[in-house]
Amino acid sequence: MVNQSKEMNDSFINMKTSQYLTRTISIPHRTLGADGDETVVDILKGLCCKPGEYILLRWNWKAALLSSMVRASIFFAINFAFGYSAAIAAMIREFAFRVVAAGFYGGIIESFRNAKPRWVATVTVIVVLPLINHGAEFLLHWLLGTPNLNASMMASVGLTVFSTGFNLFAMRRGVFITRQKNQTLLSDLKLMPGLFISYCSSICRSSGNILAFLSDLFRYIECISPFTFKRITRTVSLVSHPSYKISGKDEDSLPA
Repeated sequence: MVNQSKEMNDSFINMKTSQYLTRTISIPHRTLGADGDETVVDILKGLCCKPGEYILLRWNWKAALLSSMVRASIFFAINFAFGYSAAIAAMIREFAFRVVAAGFYGGIIESFRNAKPRWVATVTVIVVLPLINHGAEFLLHWLLGTPNLNASMMASVGLTVFSTGFNLFAMRRGVFITRQKNQTLLSDLKLMPGLFISYCSSICRSSGNILAFLSDLFRYIECISPFTFKRITRTVSLVSHPSYKISGKDEDSLPA
């Protein structure tokens, strides 16, 4: 009787312990949509399979407002030589396009800001996204007959070269984001001077590292004399020939 009571008590304790652990301890898992927890592949799959969640719901109003105002002004200034009406028409087209596209574009950049691997996310944002974005922009202005289209597109692409990298740089530091906890647009703009200096410094550091690597590479190539390079080339061509057989005579025949 005592043993049976002890077994019942142990069973009750084990059950309560199991229930407590189940409530308080959760098994770690990855949930799509959590910043810093997605890979580039996850985001690309989300953009293709869940466009409503990854594009529509992540529309970034800060990017839409700033980009549409700046780029519309650029199109107005460049097309002003063709008349006031042409400049106004070009400005309205660009503003209408950017107020929609830039919001989605900024939301996508915000999604990639903490994606892993980091360098793949950077390349995707700086290279792939602008190609799609400017392709649609060029098609719109070409169909609607923007007069000074080439100069307008060159200015827009030039701005994108700088602004896309800067936006990614800023969003990785919690600026210009609209999801989760975010600051007001005015607070973000107050941080612009410091962010701009930091971004330019990071570009200089990266450029210095690339130049140092190229310098070391060229120095290594210079160490290989033309005669040595010729000998290596001759050896590869002889060995790759089907009828070639290694012999002492063949080795002696190689050029010095």
